[in-house]
Amino acid sequence: MNFDDPAASEAVLAAPGFHVGALVERSFATRFALRVEALVNRKGFDSDVDEKLTFTYLELPLLLSAEWSVPASPRLFAGPVLGFELGCHSTRVLGLGELACDDPASTLLRKKTDLGIAIGAGVGFRAAGGAFGLDLWLEHGMRDVSLETRPPGGVRHQALMLSAIYVRELRRSP
Repeated sequence: MNFDDPAASEAVLAAPGFHVGALVERSFATRFALRVEALVNRKGFDSDVDEKLTFTYLELPLLLSAEWSVPASPRLFAGPVLGFELGCHSTRVLGLGELACDDPASTLLRKKTDLGIAIGAGVGFRAAGGAFGLDLWLEHGMRDVSLETRPPGGVRHQALMLSAIYVRELRRSP
């Protein structure tokens, strides 16, 4: 999470998360491709005031990819990411314990959609019937997901992600 308030940003630590999904890639030039993904992504933060907040999103990245065909094929990619919140979980020590963010006892006001930009690099290795790859992403939220009008306000998602992928080429029957 990234807060507009520098003091709030210093009080939080990134919480480990995960993402899993599928992608479709369509080449349109020798080195370029359009890559569409559907990811279930979990991200959040831990704070030094004993609060942990995690969000689960369905994210739809639309990425332009450039790849060079050499034995270990390096690639660069970038593009927008649209996210839809699937769930939110909060753990606070304010006597409330663990609760869903939509619980009436929760005071977390937030937007259920997010828009961000992703940039990254990766490398692919050919294997029988497909290819394996590793991608490193940086995703930065462009939209304030908080509905809070009081500080800290200005809350944006930010994630550093490592993806291990297997790509299987699908061919049409003649």
